[in-house]
Amino acid sequence: RRRGDRVSLVLDGRRPRGWRDEELVQTSFAEGGPDAADEVIVARVESDPHPEALRVVTSDRRLGKRVRALGAETVGASKFRGRLEG
Repeated sequence: RRRGDRVSLVLDGRRPRGWRDEELVQTSFAEGGPDAADEVIVARVESDPHPEALRVVTSDRRLGKRVRALGAETVGASKFRGRLEG
């Protein structure tokens, strides 16, 4: 919030009943099986005019390699959680 960053969360599967969206986090669900969210994330990075300004939080090495090849930065999930807690 302090930095003005937008945060998007992409999860595999369907939106659970009762899911509450947070004000600071835009959440979407990717149906289509395992790694469906990875495909959505890669498509978003590919379509962004400034992928170098994007930071993808993931501990998935394959996804990280794919989005870095497109110009985005990656941050491990545990490191990101540490930033949130710190």
